[in-house]
Amino acid sequence: MNVEGWRGRGRPRKRWIDCLKEDMKQKGVDVSVAAGFRTLCSGRSGSGMLEELCPTPAEQSAVLSLITKLQTVLDNLVVAPGDFAACQLEEVRQVGSYKKGTMMAGKNVADIVVIMKTLPTKEAVEGLSNKVNEELNKLMRAETPSTSVTTACHERGFTVTGPSAAVRVLITTLHQNLRKLEPEVHLDYKVINSHLAAIRHSRWFEENAHHSSIKCIMVRGTGRGGRGMPGRGGMGRPPFNRPRVLMLRPPFDLILAEPAFPRCKPAPDDSALTQALLKRHAELCPTPAEQSAVLSLITKLQTVLDNLVVAPGDFAACQLEEVRQVGSYKKGTMMAGKNVADIVVIMKTLPTKEAVEGLSNKVNEELNKLMRAETPSTSVTTACHERGFTVTGPSAAVRVLITTLHQNLRKLEPEVHLDYKVINSHLAAIRHSRWFEENAHHSSIKVLIRLLRDMCARHSGLEPLTPWMIDLLAHHCIMNNPARQALPINVAFR
Repeated sequence: MNVEGWRGRGRPRKRWIDCLKEDMKQKGVDVSVAAGFRTLCSGRSGSGMLEELCPTPAEQSAVLSLITKLQTVLDNLVVAPGDFAACQLEEVRQVGSYKKGTMMAGKNVADIVVIMKTLPTKEAVEGLSNKVNEELNKLMRAETPSTSVTTACHERGFTVTGPSAAVRVLITTLHQNLRKLEPEVHLDYKVINSHLAAIRHSRWFEENAHHSSIKCIMVRGTGRGGRGMPGRGGMGRPPFNRPRVLMLRPPFDLILAEPAFPRCKPAPDDSALTQALLKRHAELCPTPAEQSAVLSLITKLQTVLDNLVVAPGDFAACQLEEVRQVGSYKKGTMMAGKNVADIVVIMKTLPTKEAVEGLSNKVNEELNKLMRAETPSTSVTTACHERGFTVTGPSAAVRVLITTLHQNLRKLEPEVHLDYKVINSHLAAIRHSRWFEENAHHSSIKVLIRLLRDMCARHSGLEPLTPWMIDLLAHHCIMNNPARQALPINVAFR
């Protein structure tokens, strides 16, 4: 028998889509069944599955209140430990489902990683647990005398338990200390290493898995293995072909030149300056009530926008790609008395002024439905402006900043769409938020940012400094030293 045609040696190339079609054929699954997953995720199938799995605003508020106070106590131990000598802390990082925005209903537990400069002995963990218990109860009883928390040590660190929420404090150490660990004296090596990995996982999620649909799948637990998987290429393509940047000669800095110019006299006592800076910073920090008001509004707004991303239904004014939180609330540098958060909405379609107005009206309608279901007398208003629109509630506001996909920038027309510079600045805000998450997460940097913003508000000569400039300046003052370790707040401020 002669077969017409030609083919190369060996078996044909096996593609992923071929394997998928073969598996679907064996299981008798049609494409329409797989396409119905989007409708199921949106909670519009009648069962309301997604709404049942998402935590209520009361649960999120309880976790936020506890983790905010705990972060304040730990940040104070990082910046100014005082007479606390059980251990030395390097930095504090939030991780886990609460940080990622995938917390489940009924599981009011958040996770926070504490990185120690010293080796994590069991006595050091117990001493830190007792100190946190003491300071946290002081802080909570100052607001509500009948409220208290308890701490309980375990093999990973300790857990802080409040009236309606809990926070797991996971202990780890610097990477260069891992080889010095002893099983009988310190915490287990695998446990400590897994906590360092949790920080990397949280950073990866922030960069690659921030889309609303991914969070929907993670909450429902339908992903393969129950975890989000990185796309092809792993952590994302490296930024090849970057433009060359002009490197200027830095000015003389005594901190950088300290090895070449050793100090002749002992360092002056700056305890008074340190206490003054920390006192002013405490005045600039927002109260738990202010943070709770912003969280409640931005959580409901994020829910409405996520539903428009996953399942827009009959909404045809525009198509949304994703929603990202940016600005001072996202970075943890919000000032007292300024209950305003920022959120960037990336459109698939071109951002016409009519589309922005239609989205504003839809958000106003859905958000009022959601809020009146909880409190009938509560309502919000929306007002359009050149950057998007602002959602204003009873005691907080959220600026919704509109942008579009990068490939759409060349198609913009000044008379029809939003301004090119405005849209590009909103894309830059996402990059700035990502950079801050990776590089400027140290507690001392956030303290210095609040102090610098306060100085800019009080001195007209500093008004040209933008928030991005202040972030870079604070990071430079804290971290730019030969050891690449965070400087004390009094040294960085000088």
